[in-house]
Amino acid sequence: MSTQSKIASSETQEKRGRAFGKGAAIYTFLVLTSIPILNIIFGMLLVFWFARLIFSRSGQMGKDFAWLFAGAALCMFGFALPAIAETWHMGFGKGWVVEVVLNLFVCLFVVGGRLGHLFAADHAAAKAN
Repeated sequence: MSTQSKIASSETQEKRGRAFGKGAAIYTFLVLTSIPILNIIFGMLLVFWFARLIFSRSGQMGKDFAWLFAGAALCMFGFALPAIAETWHMGFGKGWVVEVVLNLFVCLFVVGGRLGHLFAADHAAAKAN
C-alpha cells in the first residue's frame, strides 16, 4: 500500500468549496426561515440586505424589488401555514412540512434564481484592483 496522499488541485478545491457553500447556504436559509421567530428576524434582515444590493448593483430595480417582495410575502405566508393547516385538520406537522417546501422554493427560485445576479462578483471593481 502506498502512503502517499493525493492533494487536490486548487481548482478542484474551489469547486468543492463553492458546492459546500451553496449547500450550507440553502440549509441555513431553510433553518432560519422554518423557525417562526427566526423567520421574522432573519427575513427582515434579508429584505434590508437585498434592498441595499438592489439599490447598489441592479439595473432592473423594479423587477428585482417585485421578486424580493414576492419572496418575502411567500415566506410570511409560510410562517402562517402550520396554523392554517391545523384549522383545516391537516395537522401542524404537515403544515410545517409545506412551509419548509415553500421556503425551499423561495430559496432556490427567488433568492438563487431571480435575484442570483446580485451575488455575481463586480467585474469592474475586480479589474481596478
